[in-house]
Amino acid sequence: MKDLVGTYVASYKFGDEQLTLGADGTYEQKFTPRDKTLKSAVNSGTWDIEGDRVRLRDPLVVHDFYGDISPKYGEKKTGSVSLLQVSSTFGTVSIRASANADVEYKKH
Repeated sequence: MKDLVGTYVASYKFGDEQLTLGADGTYEQKFTPRDKTLKSAVNSGTWDIEGDRVRLRDPLVVHDFYGDISPKYGEKKTGSVSLLQVSSTFGTVSIRASANADVEYKKH
């Protein structure tokens, strides 16, 4: 868990999501759409590890699972969980929305 603590950025074609995982088990999400007529969204919650996945409780879901921005990107999904796939290569940690996801959260 200690290796995962830090700030990650995922770049989508429609915006950028910053995910900060805190050592105290809390997280913060910030999403900034590329379309300047849309508002940015901020969310926070708790996280932990489930096997080789990071589990976010009550997350924002900024994508619609078809490659576009979700119409409800700014709404906290209360009672929901996001599982993000974790991998480590030569000491570099990466996080993906799933094992097959094209978008990767890169640590900054």
